[in-house]
Amino acid sequence: MRIAKVKFRSSIRPENVNVTDAKVRIGDHIVTQTKDGLRVGKVSLLINLNDSQAYDRVLRVASKEDLEREERNEKHEKRAFEFCLEKIKQRNLTMKLTKVEFLSNGSQATFYYTADSRVDFRELVKDLAQEFHTRVQMMQIAAREETKMLGGVGTCGQQLCCNRYINKFSPISIDMPKHQGLSMNPTKLTGLCGKLKCCLSYEDETYCKCSKGLPKVNDIVETEDGECKVKYLNILPQQVTIETKDGTLKMISACGIKKVIQAAVEESPEKILGRETLRRIEDNYRERDETTEKTTQQKIKSFNPHKNPTGAANDSND
Repeated sequence: MRIAKVKFRSSIRPENVNVTDAKVRIGDHIVTQTKDGLRVGKVSLLINLNDSQAYDRVLRVASKEDLEREERNEKHEKRAFEFCLEKIKQRNLTMKLTKVEFLSNGSQATFYYTADSRVDFRELVKDLAQEFHTRVQMMQIAAREETKMLGGVGTCGQQLCCNRYINKFSPISIDMPKHQGLSMNPTKLTGLCGKLKCCLSYEDETYCKCSKGLPKVNDIVETEDGECKVKYLNILPQQVTIETKDGTLKMISACGIKKVIQAAVEESPEKILGRETLRRIEDNYRERDETTEKTTQQKIKSFNPHKNPTGAANDSND
């Protein structure tokens, strides 16, 4: 089976599409039949899989008319975004609108949003359906998905990793910056999404392996200079900065430490940051990706004006 990784305009991550029966190349725009309707996306990767799973199938390579329709949909999405924002303010709803996406054939409009709690937007759905005469779907997404969808530039000066190439989020622990000897400063550890930066996990495994056998900061160790106190660790090159009894700082190899005489009392992150700050930056960090995906893909509410002419919202399963 030939599978294409296809990036749709508002999708959080590339999706698999069965292109076995079509001649497509990387960079082509294709029309795909999904469970929600027709969508146009761009092929980013082609792979061969021995997989019996049922994937969405490609209908055809996008024509000039398909691409022109996509451009019109983009204009409709901008107008729908502004209209929805206005209605959210009028109805004082505690939700933040992220993005709007129309299917290629205009049969459905999906409004992505974030919220801290459940939102009763039945009246909002009626307003949207009456204005745009299409099926309306409200989809709640998490903070990381919102940042991935919108994109941006990180403190490193590069395009956000989640927006550029991360397809699956991994849990980030507050222990990761500790392993790497980083400053426990929330403003430096959190990304644009308000959560711990994804890049904290990139070198965590390496630092954990390299730090095995090293003393900890403030340990009292025995060296050629006698009893010294560990002041700093340079984990990757296996170097330790020690303070001798006369107050002199000296950098030595980790091999020069004979033994640890007295282990330092390790301060907890709660003591370093404060209980409330730690609670804030750890909130939702340890949620498993399965839970995040379930929340992201969950259809909270749907409305179909053709099936329900009275304008009442239909509830879908939570």
